[in-house]
Amino acid sequence: MCFISTHIPASKLPKVQTSDVVLHGAAFFVIATLFVLSLIAYRASVLHRVLLAISVMTLYASFDEITQGFFNRHTAFTDWLADLVGAGLAIVIVELVFLAFFRPGRKFARGS
Repeated sequence: MCFISTHIPASKLPKVQTSDVVLHGAAFFVIATLFVLSLIAYRASVLHRVLLAISVMTLYASFDEITQGFFNRHTAFTDWLADLVGAGLAIVIVELVFLAFFRPGRKFARGS
């Protein structure tokens, strides 16, 4: 869905009041969150999850920006950086939440 929406010609997109950079960051925040959660579900180690998520998000952001030129869209370095910032924030937040609440050996208090 994200790939399709970023490759619709600019003339056919609705006008939005939000910065393009904010939209890029938010989209990659969601994509990276879902990706890391899927890696958690497959029980990948923390190091494996983080390295794989950074690698895949960097490659996908690059591919996404480069191919936009084929669909009457412009390629922008700032959009790519926003993609990586959004993905990076998601990776850090998901990992911190996972480690805080679901780390192995954590004992939860049982209610009475």
